[in-house]
Amino acid sequence: MSKKHLTVNPHIFTFYHIFSKVFFLLVFPFLQQIFLNPESIWQRITYTILNTLLIVFVGIVICLEYKQISYIQHTDHIVCKKGFFHHNEIFLPIREITVISVTSSIILWLVHCNRVYVSSSTCFRVRRAELFTGNTAARKIINYTTGLVQKKPVYKSRLLAPFFMSLTQSNTLTGTLALSVILNRLSILLGERASNLVADSLSFFQNLLAGIVPPTLAYVAGIIFAGFLFGLINQIISNANFTCLYSKKHLYVYKGVLKKSILCVNRALVNGVLIKQSLLMCIAGLYTLSVLYTGIKEDKNSGVYIPLTFGNRLNRYVRTIVPVEEPCNVIRPRKEAVKSYLYAPLIFLLITAVVFLRLSESFSTSFISRFTAVVLIPFGVLWLWFRLLAHKHCGIAYGNKSIRVNYYSRLNLMSAVIYKSSVTKAEIRQNPWQQIFKKCHLILYVCDKKKITIKVKHLPLKNTVDFVESFIASRTLEP
Repeated sequence: MSKKHLTVNPHIFTFYHIFSKVFFLLVFPFLQQIFLNPESIWQRITYTILNTLLIVFVGIVICLEYKQISYIQHTDHIVCKKGFFHHNEIFLPIREITVISVTSSIILWLVHCNRVYVSSSTCFRVRRAELFTGNTAARKIINYTTGLVQKKPVYKSRLLAPFFMSLTQSNTLTGTLALSVILNRLSILLGERASNLVADSLSFFQNLLAGIVPPTLAYVAGIIFAGFLFGLINQIISNANFTCLYSKKHLYVYKGVLKKSILCVNRALVNGVLIKQSLLMCIAGLYTLSVLYTGIKEDKNSGVYIPLTFGNRLNRYVRTIVPVEEPCNVIRPRKEAVKSYLYAPLIFLLITAVVFLRLSESFSTSFISRFTAVVLIPFGVLWLWFRLLAHKHCGIAYGNKSIRVNYYSRLNLMSAVIYKSSVTKAEIRQNPWQQIFKKCHLILYVCDKKKITIKVKHLPLKNTVDFVESFIASRTLEP
C-alpha cells in the first residue's frame, strides 16, 4: 500500500456546480402552477407539500454528491472519487499524467476557487480527474505531482504581445473586423443612393427597402464590431502575463489576468510542436507556437503555446521541446505545381472582374460596382499572394527522431515538428485530376484522442510513395 501524501477536499463552489446539473428538477413546480392551477385548499396544500419534498430531495442530492468528491494523492498514483448514485473512482498513475490544468474564470477568481484537471492519456483513451479547489490546494497538487524542481525560462511575453497576438492570430477575428467595416460602408452607400432618388417615383416595396435596409446594415455592422471588440478583449485577458518555463520532465505555462490559468505538461508525452502564421502574421513576420500532446482537446485551457515570436527566435523555442535535426529525406511540390495552388484565387478574381464589368454598364448600380472593386478585388489579390507563399512554404522532411511538415490550412501557414513515433498513419489521396497528372495529397495522422491531421497538397506521386515507404521503413528500425 503506497503512502498518502495529499488529501484535497472540494471547494464550496462545488455546491453551485452540482446545483447547475440538477436545476432542471426545479422546473416542475413552475410547470405545475402553469398547467395544473390548484383551485381548492387541499390541492394547494398537496402541491405545496410535493414541491417542498422535491426541493428537499434536490438539496439532499447536492449534499450527498458533494460529500462523495475527494482527491487523494499517493506516492505513485492519484485517486479521484465522485458521484453518489453513480459512484466513480479514477486511478491515475503519476508517471502517465500528461497534463495538469488549473483555470480560474472571473467568477471563480471572486470566490478564490480554481478548476483543476488532471489528465492521463494514451492514443486511444483519455482519463481525467476534475476538481474545484482553492488556490493553495491547486499549487500543492502541481508541486506534489511534478516535484519542487528548478524551472528555466523559455518565454515571457512583453506588455503589448498579447494585444498584437489577439489582433493577428485569428483570420476569423480579423475578418469580423473587416466585415463590420464593409457592412457599415455599404449601409452608407445604400443610404446615399436612396436619398438621391425621388420618393414619388418608387413603389411601396422600394420605399420600404430604402427605409429599412441601410439602418439595418448599420446596426448589424455595429453588433459585429462589438463582437470583434469582445473577442479581442477576451483574448487579451486570457493571454496577458504569459510565461513559459521548463524543467527536465515538465513544461509550465502561466497566463491570464482575471481569467488566470496554469498548465503543467509531461515532456515525455509530448508529440511535437505546431507553428502557425495567419494572414496578418505572414505580413508582419510573426509566429505562434503550440505544443501537441495526447489529450490536447480535452478542455479549452489545454493548448500550451508561445503566443507571439519572431522567426529568429523560433528555432530556439522549438529545440526546447523537440529536437531539430538535419533532414535525411525531403520532398516538395514541383515548380509546375504552382498552377494548382493559384486556381482558386484566379477563378475568384475572374468572376469578380466579370461581375464588376457587367454591373458597371448600368448607371443605376454604379455604387455596387465601386463597392465590389474596393472590397473584393484587393481580397483576391491578397489570396493570390498567400497561395504563392504557400507553394514556397509546403514540404516535408524527416531526420532520425523527428519529422517536419510545412503545409497550409485555409489562410494559415502551418509547420509541424513532431516525433516520428507519434505518427500513427500516413495516407495518400488523389482526385481524378491528380490521377492524370501524377500528383497527390499526403495526410499524416498524429497520435491524439481526436486525431490531428496534417495535410500537404499537390506533391509529386512517385516521390511521395518513395518517401512514405522510406519513412515507414525507418519507423520499423526504431528500438
